Amino acid sequence: MQFFRNIWPVVVIVATIAGAAWTAAWSVRDFMTTQIAASEARLSAQIAATETRLTARVATTDSRLTEQIAATDSRLTERIAATDSRLTEQIAATDSRLTEQIAATDSRLTERIVATHNRLAAQIATTDNRLAGQIAATHDQLTAQIAATDDRIPTLDDRLTAQIAEAETRLTEQIGELRVLIVDHLEAHANPR
Repeated sequence: MQFFRNIWPVVVIVATIAGAAWTAAWSVRDFMTTQIAASEARLSAQIAATETRLTARVATTDSRLTEQIAATDSRLTERIAATDSRLTEQIAATDSRLTEQIAATDSRLTERIVATHNRLAAQIATTDNRLAGQIAATHDQLTAQIAATDDRIPTLDDRLTAQIAEAETRLTEQIGELRVLIVDHLEAHANPR
């Protein structure tokens, strides 16, 4: 009992401190909740104001860009039309100049072709006459050679006939000698000593 009487004041003090701490914690929680709500409201207002301001700026920028695009399109259309007209004139002038050059070149080439044709025709005629003379001379020469060869053929034929007869005689003699040698050889093998 003495122990409980001694500890009771300590329990009361601890309980008092705990209650004060609990009360302080709830006070801090309420304060923070209020601060957070105020911050959210302030941020929402700032976001709304920023959104309104940005929307206005976007609209202004869009209008300005639309005007600039329209002005640029008109300017480019004019420049394209001017360039197209200038190029059309240049193409027409170039076409006319090239047509004249082609006509002049065609006339020049026609004259050169005619001159070349005439020169080649003359050269061909000269060459043809020269070749005709050479062919006639060659023909006469070959005719003479053939006639001379025809005259020599009988003599050559007689000489070749004599040579063939002489060769046949020699071959007949050689065959007879070989036959004798073969017979002697066979008899020597058939009657060995």
